[in-house]
Amino acid sequence: MRYGIALGVLLLSSAIVASPTVQINPADKNLSVQQCRNAYKDWSYTPETRQDETDQLTAYTIGVRSKQLYYCAVTDEEGSHIQWSQRLPGYLGLADYYASNLADRYKHFIVRHNLSSQFVYEDKVGQR
Repeated sequence: MRYGIALGVLLLSSAIVASPTVQINPADKNLSVQQCRNAYKDWSYTPETRQDETDQLTAYTIGVRSKQLYYCAVTDEEGSHIQWSQRLPGYLGLADYYASNLADRYKHFIVRHNLSSQFVYEDKVGQR
């Protein structure tokens, strides 16, 4: 049952990150290569600082960062194919880190408010 809840929460958070509730300024979809690289550098983490810094961010900010990093993975095609293929996993990995952090927050919310059985029941009957 725990696995099912975790999977459901991960899917829920992915949908939330992709949903219109986390709005990206239309200009942010057209970030320049330099803006993308600066964002990646500023939002990257070390194992020591990663959780401390992310814990201070709102769920909204985490969703925005994740979306922007996904856009940047496509935007930052400057340079050779080899250079791009080396940058792409960095953008996607960091975007996935933020999406995963958001999924953890949703999971904690569901557990904290005793909504696990309701979530599982509603999903079982097709309410998605």
